[in-house]
Amino acid sequence: MIVKPTAESVLASAGTAAGKGPPPLHLWNPPFCGDIDMRIARDGTWFYLGTPIGRPGLVKLF
Repeated sequence: MIVKPTAESVLASAGTAAGKGPPPLHLWNPPFCGDIDMRIARDGTWFYLGTPIGRPGLVKLF
């Protein structure tokens, strides 16, 4: 069964979410986990571990 939210429930949810604010990114300092062997050639070709990435969908991820 699909339940459609009412306008009131959406407004109530938006009100509680609005009070949170953005996350404190200035406090985020994750540990360094290593380098990654990626590069972009002058012609726009992306390389991973020295091999060109041939799938456009994978290039769009980066």
